[in-house]
Amino acid sequence: MANIKAAVVVSCLLGLAGCASGPVAKGTLIGALTGAVVGTGTGILVSDDSLLGSSESERSGDLSLDKGPTIGAGAIIGVVFGALVGAMIGHGYDDPSADEAAPQPGAARRDQVAPVAF
Repeated sequence: MANIKAAVVVSCLLGLAGCASGPVAKGTLIGALTGAVVGTGTGILVSDDSLLGSSESERSGDLSLDKGPTIGAGAIIGVVFGALVGAMIGHGYDDPSADEAAPQPGAARRDQVAPVAF
């Protein structure tokens, strides 16, 4: 059963990857990797006892969170947010000639324009 689930997940990812252009996929990958690094770093900082904790007593005013879940959540949030931002930036670098080939809905062709009467 685990092999079937893995095959379904891989085939869905490959199908979705085929729908994205090169710059979008590249931006998504770079954004996800950058987001993972930043999210993991944020998770490490938030779970640091000396950064958010109080030094007056052992646990008095300690706002730090558990290390494992905090670092994992930071990495997951960073990957998702970074991938979204990276895909949007990558879309900005996409080939504009593909968009110019498609007819624009509001653009009038030369033979459709009514002559101007003076």
